[in-house]
Amino acid sequence: MRRLVLLATLLANLGGPTPVMAGETVLAPGQPLTRAAVAALVQTELVARGVEPEVTVDVAMPAAAVPNRAATPMRVALTDLRYDRGAGRYEARLQASLDTGETSVIDSFGRVQELVEIVVPARPIGRGETIGPDDVSVVRVAPGSLRGDTLR
Repeated sequence: MRRLVLLATLLANLGGPTPVMAGETVLAPGQPLTRAAVAALVQTELVARGVEPEVTVDVAMPAAAVPNRAATPMRVALTDLRYDRGAGRYEARLQASLDTGETSVIDSFGRVQELVEIVVPARPIGRGETIGPDDVSVVRVAPGSLRGDTLR
């Protein structure tokens, strides 16, 4: 059975590029690796680890787009990611590789703004007062700003 799956996978990939896996992207020849592309790779991995999808990733390094002088497509994969949830910081390592076997490592770090939804009063509510849907609203806040007993 295992050989059959392997054979089917090989046949599916004949005649075309290998599929892009989660946590990687393929750059066209000459297309630079932008901070937005790095942020998307980091965000995808964080969400796969259970972080809310609305997370914002601010890439500090690389500080600008990384030039790509390759004449063939370049695959960029996120190979290592460390995330300090309390500090809101990440460190990552990306590997850029060509079909020729050439590789390059790109280090990255930055901030992560993770938000959670909580329900808050939309107006002052008195003791014993019945609360309806119009009396509360949902807001998104950083988890570090919440008390330990806050319901989420």
